[in-house]
Amino acid sequence: MLWSLYLAAFVLAVDRSASKQQVVIAGAVIFSVAMLGRAAVERLFPPRFDIEASSDSVTFLFRDLDLGYDFRALNPGARDTGGLTSA
Repeated sequence: MLWSLYLAAFVLAVDRSASKQQVVIAGAVIFSVAMLGRAAVERLFPPRFDIEASSDSVTFLFRDLDLGYDFRALNPGARDTGGLTSA
């Protein structure tokens, strides 16, 4: 989201009459809109899998069962004790 700061700086460069407060507000608005857009995209199109890491293990949760089977086939070590159990 660094581009929102660049956009605010561009607004300042183009419109020299804009005050510093207006540029800060414009940057905050642009950043907020970008974050809301990103949240909406993640809500509408969730990731195909989720990862939960703890101190001694990692759990993969697959929304697509075929992806889970492919993961199991490509990771033979997941069949060991404490290995892949949900696909």
